[in-house]
Amino acid sequence: PTDPEVCNQEAWDAFSATDGFEFSTALGPRGKLMWNVVEGEGGPAIESKMAYNGLFGYTSWGLRNNALGAGKNGMQGAWVAMALPGDDYTLTGGLNLSLPGSILPYQIDEVHSRFRYWKGSGQPDSAANQGRHGEPIPTVPDTLYNKSIHATGCFSSMSFTASVLGEEAITIDGSD
Repeated sequence: PTDPEVCNQEAWDAFSATDGFEFSTALGPRGKLMWNVVEGEGGPAIESKMAYNGLFGYTSWGLRNNALGAGKNGMQGAWVAMALPGDDYTLTGGLNLSLPGSILPYQIDEVHSRFRYWKGSGQPDSAANQGRHGEPIPTVPDTLYNKSIHATGCFSSMSFTASVLGEEAITIDGSD
């Protein structure tokens, strides 16, 4: 648990300050997304920071899957960038928290929302997959750069820049 004497509104306001960002939006009462449109490695890109008023378990944001019939309001089949507090995830051991955290792109499975099915997780096929993949779930190219994770005893954030999230271009003009 966080210390309310230290993890107060003033500390949160300082941690989640939007200085240096042209755009920002609240993500419920405990989160904030900030971003700029910048010239990236291959053209226009989004420079983003997502801050959370709480301890670091994982954070992510992504692009809605606009395909007709995409499950869970466009979540299934969507591309996301997710920060994890460890690495080397396995079905039996979870995350290895002795390893540094990571921020990577993933595609949520079109049928199953559990992480072990996500494209990018690199997990082996299992009986639970019912042979859907037949081999380890593929990894994806890391299209994110300028990545950082900042976690305190009170708050956490992830930052990165990208013009492509996994295999999907980020539409900079806001048309989607």
